[in-house]
Amino acid sequence: MRNKFESERERAPVEVEECVTSEANRVAATGRPAPNAAGKLKPASPDLITDAELLEQLLLAANHNVVPGEGIEDVGPVRMMLESGITLDDVLYTLKCKVDRRAYPQNRALASWSQPWFVRAVAEAYGRRVMCPVLAKKLKAGGRPT
Repeated sequence: MRNKFESERERAPVEVEECVTSEANRVAATGRPAPNAAGKLKPASPDLITDAELLEQLLLAANHNVVPGEGIEDVGPVRMMLESGITLDDVLYTLKCKVDRRAYPQNRALASWSQPWFVRAVAEAYGRRVMCPVLAKKLKAGGRPT
């Protein structure tokens, strides 16, 4: 017995539109490359971007869940974190997890880049990425506390 849907598909006129599923198809179909959100959030070096570009990346990572004002417009605290060795990825990751309401609807809005809970969360992300693997390696090697 034949499937009734197969016969309907056979009778229906077929119109095929090209589905843009890859970067190569997008270039061919539209003549311009698809916007790359990952590239927009990760510049070559945080030292080479302006404060306005840094602020834009921070706001995008936080999904604009901030209290507009002087505390947000001044990216000095974030620059200080970056100069201390914390990577921009650590800051953006923290914003996505602790500020963006898409990650958790109860996340609170950020009023300043120097709010203690935010700075602590960035430091924790840095510690998990940098310090925890070092400590685990030393403990695995049989290191004893002095």
